Amino acid sequence: MNLTKYLSMLETESLFFSTPNNLGDPFEGAITKEFLSHQDQMFQDRMINVDEKIAEIVDMIGFPNILKENAKQTFINCWHINPCESEAMWKLYSNTESGIAVKTDIGSFKSSFICDEDIYIGAIQYTDNNHDIPVEFERFIERFLFKRTSFEHEKELRAITRFYDGIDPVDYHKYYNGKYIKVDISMLIKDVVVYPFAPEWFIDLVKRVTDKYKDIYNFGIVKSNMDIKSIFN
Repeated sequence: MNLTKYLSMLETESLFFSTPNNLGDPFEGAITKEFLSHQDQMFQDRMINVDEKIAEIVDMIGFPNILKENAKQTFINCWHINPCESEAMWKLYSNTESGIAVKTDIGSFKSSFICDEDIYIGAIQYTDNNHDIPVEFERFIERFLFKRTSFEHEKELRAITRFYDGIDPVDYHKYYNGKYIKVDISMLIKDVVVYPFAPEWFIDLVKRVTDKYKDIYNFGIVKSNMDIKSIFN
């Protein structure tokens, strides 16, 4: 992330959850024909005991459109899982020499949420085979845990939440880009790592900015060790 997003995290004591349409992959939450056929049939079966007028409205909207509306109520926060740093991820998700990475562990991550929303956490499964994608999910949000193998380098973990009746359809525009979810920053952050080739002035800036929150948070600011010179240099 960049310095602005880092400061936003500290100031709001929140993680930003993006809507699927802002994650940069047009296939986010994409479904297979088998999934659609299976779910559509299940949906129609459930409509048998529903009020006739409601059933007509639902039938007119169509199940694919209901899934689109479902996506508007879905919010995602993305993390990279790796025992070591990735140069590729630094280059993809930081601004050249001014990148920052927040380190945590899965237990602290799960425990850090202090919100009323239900948070579902899961690792992305990468596949180009439609048969690997279930035709039935326990939760519809699980369809956002599948991505194409071309994204496998991201080794992604996601926290996903949905807002059901809490968001009126007319207010969707307020959350078009995403929504902040409250977390315990002290529990969440174990270390803040600065881009390996960042200039010294930027490292000092991150330390000074973070120091303003020293009465609230207590975590280290370290420079990436990826800039350690090889013995061959």
